[in-house]
Amino acid sequence: MNNAIDAHLTDEVINKAFEGTNFGRTDFRTILAETVMKRAAGYHSGWTATTICFRLGLLGGHERPTKLGLTFAFHHYYKPCVRDALMPKQERAA
Repeated sequence: MNNAIDAHLTDEVINKAFEGTNFGRTDFRTILAETVMKRAAGYHSGWTATTICFRLGLLGGHERPTKLGLTFAFHHYYKPCVRDALMPKQERAA
């Protein structure tokens, strides 16, 4: 059993949150993580992605990331398959 605070954000929950949208891609977890990171850095993100993040509790007041949002983004980007795609093994060994 996963005790992480973002464990309730299953693929089913995320897919339901994106129903009726058309981002031209279906990597919804990446869209959410990108939105959280953009807002954390003070950048704008699209209205639909931002609204979905609010509804899922990833963003809070003043469009700032919540603890849940930062944890979600951290877990997304540090999954082994994502880390391997972003940073080849020879770069991580250095």
